[in-house]
Amino acid sequence: MSYFFKSLHFSHQQEQEYQQVYFLESLPITRVALLLTMILYGSFSILDILVIPDEFSGDFFIVRFAIVLPVIFLVIACSWHRSFYRYWQYLLVFAAIVGGTGIGYMVIKVPDNSFYYGGLMLTFTALYFFIRLRFIYASISGFGILLITNLMMIFSGNLEPKNLISYNFFYISANLIGMFASYYIELNSRRNFSLTKELNQSKDQLEDVNRNLETLVANRTSELIESEQRFRNLADLLPLIVYEVNREGIITYVNQQGLRQFDVSNEEIKKGMSILTFVVPELRKRAWENLRHHIDEALNSRKEYRAIKKDGTVFPVMDYSSPIIKNGKVVGQRSVVVDLREQKANEQLRTDIAVALQSAKFKQNFLANMSHEIRTPLTGIMGLTEILASTPLNKTQKEYINGLRQSTESLREIINQILDYSKIEAGKIVLKPVVIETNSVFDNAITLFGSICQKPIKLITVVSDELPENFMVDIMRVQQIISNFLSNAIKFTNHGYIKLIANLKHQVTEDTLLVEIRVEDSGIGIDPAKHQMLFEPFTQIDYTDTRHIDGTGLGLTICKDLARLLGGEIGVESEPGTGSTFWFTFVARTAKKSKQQREKIHVSGNGSAGSSLRILLVEDKVINQKVISLILTSQGHKVTTASNGQEGVEIFHPDHFDMVLMDIQMPVMDGIAATEMIRKKYDNQPLIVGLSANAFEGDREKYLALGLDDYLTKPVRGDDFKELLSRWFQ
Repeated sequence: MSYFFKSLHFSHQQEQEYQQVYFLESLPITRVALLLTMILYGSFSILDILVIPDEFSGDFFIVRFAIVLPVIFLVIACSWHRSFYRYWQYLLVFAAIVGGTGIGYMVIKVPDNSFYYGGLMLTFTALYFFIRLRFIYASISGFGILLITNLMMIFSGNLEPKNLISYNFFYISANLIGMFASYYIELNSRRNFSLTKELNQSKDQLEDVNRNLETLVANRTSELIESEQRFRNLADLLPLIVYEVNREGIITYVNQQGLRQFDVSNEEIKKGMSILTFVVPELRKRAWENLRHHIDEALNSRKEYRAIKKDGTVFPVMDYSSPIIKNGKVVGQRSVVVDLREQKANEQLRTDIAVALQSAKFKQNFLANMSHEIRTPLTGIMGLTEILASTPLNKTQKEYINGLRQSTESLREIINQILDYSKIEAGKIVLKPVVIETNSVFDNAITLFGSICQKPIKLITVVSDELPENFMVDIMRVQQIISNFLSNAIKFTNHGYIKLIANLKHQVTEDTLLVEIRVEDSGIGIDPAKHQMLFEPFTQIDYTDTRHIDGTGLGLTICKDLARLLGGEIGVESEPGTGSTFWFTFVARTAKKSKQQREKIHVSGNGSAGSSLRILLVEDKVINQKVISLILTSQGHKVTTASNGQEGVEIFHPDHFDMVLMDIQMPVMDGIAATEMIRKKYDNQPLIVGLSANAFEGDREKYLALGLDDYLTKPVRGDDFKELLSRWFQ
């Protein structure tokens, strides 16, 4: 319904303009309609004398001549008042209701006389079609008259119910038909107003353009009459080619741009040179026919063709030509030529950009699919390696297992780096600042790398006292850069020290600061000439004694982009043999440590991070079932497996399990659908954690929004499960 009312209303200013125009157009019509109404209303008193009983003639006379006609006359009189514009619709509504009520009164008094019923129908017709009431006011008037008439009929008791119903049927029908017509009358009126306004604006604009063109033509004609040379000078200043030819196609004039473009001289032109000389040979015959046709018919032309210079260079041009007329005869043709090389190059560039965007989209999809396909079997490899490492092994076997673990970790890191680089390229990295404790960030980093460093290296942490105790930043991205710096430092440092230093670079605002992190080492160092190469994608410094060190060459590139996203910079200071210092800065906000602790879930039973849990594992890959089951059972938990979502739903009961590990992509029924069925079927639900090889930015948030409580990315390790359980269970 709101659509119909909105369609009968413009914006505030345009609505005011419409109302004013509508009023001015309606005023004479309204006066005539009201005057005609008075005449007809009064003339119908003759009908009163002929058809109504004498007992009602006095009442009818009062209704017509003492009430209705004075009201209509008052409205007509008011129409000459200057403020009539403000309330004319309301006055018309009042007059219409008074007139219609009068006829309704007559209907009640002489219910058997069909003339008065017809009069009421005529009243409705006049309301909607002739008296210039807007749709809303006409509708109010029509149904107002109908309501008042019905009330008078009911209270008078002068009509039988069946007659009342039948008469109302026709009156309501008349109103509905009238409303439909009135709505479209006003709608068309508004459309006509809008189109007329647009047409007038276009007309004004066209007149302005025409006046400008007429002025321009007059001025140009005056200039040409005053001096032909002025035209030559102007043409010479244009960056376009301008030339003239006679009826035989011989060039009579070329501007300076044309001489330069076609590499010819004025002397050569004066000797007589055909314009066809500058058209590629295969098009010359058709070009000559077109030239003769346009000159003979005195036509303007626009044509694209390939031009050729004296040295054989071919390039596309657009030729705009018009006839030269002297003394009423066409004596030649004048043309302006646009070199299309730049335009064609831009079109090619747009095509190349579209292809590049399509290629980037394809690359994103390819990386997502490949990441999923690689991560899924990698879960089995890493899990089996972890399980094997916990079994009794001899020295040689332990070396093999350690080598296998390092290789799988390297493979996982390579996948992560490629995905991070792809996310950054696609602009899909979104920062997620959290409040963190300053010292713990750097102490944890040193502790982590100290546990994996097998070299005689001293790891040192230095945190400036100027840094606040807590600050807010995307700590995951900060730790990613720190981890990369420390990992590289350990790779290229065989003895000595590695120092992690955190300083306050400077205070940006009252609650914003720029933090600098430096990682110094006593390693082999880097040639200054190769510093810039370090941050280029897929680039590694080629030192003879470091070729055994693997990597994608993406780590520092990713760090550079992450530092930029964090509002900082990145750099390196190093000399061969003196060690290296990698540094980066980031913007952080000062913050107080939150007292709110992570809410933990109490599951059915006595489950806790250190106790045995009943876990339902829903995973379609058999090897992953075995690996994850072995990892969890080795940690003391009881595991039940299902091969797809449907089987998982059939096995599940909330009293039997403390946690569900739900793979996302499975045949028969996927993990999301299975989770939805469990949520709908049971009120008491345990923790449901998603498992997936999808690791792009936003995947975790997407799956959590679809009903999962938490989310683990494959490949998963025993430590991942321990961290998950400590996060959720008390």
